[in-house]
Amino acid sequence: MRSLPTEVQLDVLKCLNFEQLFSLKQTNFYFLNFINKYEGGLARVKFYELSLVDVEAFDNQELDSYKTIKLEPLFSDFVLNDRLTEKWETAIAKSISLFLSESRNRSKEFAVQLKKAGL
Repeated sequence: MRSLPTEVQLDVLKCLNFEQLFSLKQTNFYFLNFINKYEGGLARVKFYELSLVDVEAFDNQELDSYKTIKLEPLFSDFVLNDRLTEKWETAIAKSISLFLSESRNRSKEFAVQLKKAGL
């Protein structure tokens, strides 16, 4: 999440309630300082469900009713030396997928769907 722009991080954090923000603050100093800095602007909305959905399963009219946030790649200016390259290649080789899709069509486009509590 740290690689996302500040505005996107704030949009994500606005979806959390007080208990979730408090738990996240306890994970590390970055989140503690970030949440404390923007605490007044966080909505602390309670959601009923968070799920990954296949974009191709929706028709265009239904997609228009959702708020879409397009993420842009973030580039950093740093020198990539041989040691760091080796570490990254090793980490990628040993990485575990973040999620496993049960979709049979293996769509390449997915979205995160949030359902607010009480709706």
